[in-house]
Amino acid sequence: MILPPEDADERDVELVEVVEVSCPYCGARVEVIVDPGGGLEQEYVEDCEVCCRPWHVRARFHGSFPTVEVTTLSDG
Repeated sequence: MILPPEDADERDVELVEVVEVSCPYCGARVEVIVDPGGGLEQEYVEDCEVCCRPWHVRARFHGSFPTVEVTTLSDG
């Protein structure tokens, strides 16, 4: 879990979840930050921070715990 900066206003703070995934292109282990405020089911495109190729990201919350799946854009 990532905590906000010390000077953040407590009313504006939302907790986020960090999930480690493997890039479907280069295999690197990368952390994905999932914001629960985005809804119980989320889909978006994000680039790998190692090889810069685009992923199709699917995040789903089960209670307060997310599961994250990343695939290539052609597989997504």
